[in-house]
Amino acid sequence: MKKIVAVINARMKSTRLPGKALLPLAERSSLFHHFQRLSQVKGIDCIYLATSTDKENSPLIKEAEQLKLKIYIGAEEDIVERYMEIGQKESADAMIRCGCDKPLFSYDIANIMVQTYTDDDLLFISDPVPAGLGIEIVSTKAMEITHRHYHGTAISQYMREKPHLFKLKPISVDKLFQRPEYRFCLDTEEDYAFHKCIYDELYDGTPIEPEKLLCFLDDNPSIGRLNQTVNTKEVNIYSQSLNSRPVFSIYLGKEGKYLVLGRDDQPIPYMDFIDLVLDKARWQ
Repeated sequence: MKKIVAVINARMKSTRLPGKALLPLAERSSLFHHFQRLSQVKGIDCIYLATSTDKENSPLIKEAEQLKLKIYIGAEEDIVERYMEIGQKESADAMIRCGCDKPLFSYDIANIMVQTYTDDDLLFISDPVPAGLGIEIVSTKAMEITHRHYHGTAISQYMREKPHLFKLKPISVDKLFQRPEYRFCLDTEEDYAFHKCIYDELYDGTPIEPEKLLCFLDDNPSIGRLNQTVNTKEVNIYSQSLNSRPVFSIYLGKEGKYLVLGRDDQPIPYMDFIDLVLDKARWQ
């Protein structure tokens, strides 16, 4: 059985909504709700808070200690490092990636993903679900490779740019969850107003069920519109857009030579491309 660790990535210095990890939702912190929802996911070995060395994170660390979360304190900006170090420390095969901006993520989807996971480098949802509803599972091995090239917040971006180098596995979810008109991210004041309305109305001490959440929004369209004008971060738009790009693009260049570009528009040596294609053909 694969060892999977859940990681809640958070810090107090959020650009658009500082301190969002500790904002109250029905008298409990956003971090608490992330922890409570992850506790509904079967097959997780343990749950971590991954934060940075900044002193402003002290209240966040104190909250995590009260919740009895495991804690990793690492680099301020190097998000990939935090996940990689946790994976190595726990000898984990993979990690659930759950940034602390998804207090309504679907634990039903997370359960399906944990049950589906085998030895993939990246397991992700291919259907059009609301931002903030789903999660990703990333292998420790893929994190180690990624860390050589990328340290930013869009952890799976490097893997999506170079899918020919990793085992990427998209999965489909029930049509119930395919409601892209809603937004479940906690990044702005508008997002906070949206989440606060939902928690004040639906939270009874147990995690809000995804079906109940969506039915409530269908019955209360004015609440669903509270954060519909919020712009998604450019880095996230770019990362998600990579899924629809061809893995390779081949052009006839100067002097009649072929030019092979990857998803990130960077050239790939022609013989490396041939070897990769042959290797994938044999693997299938």
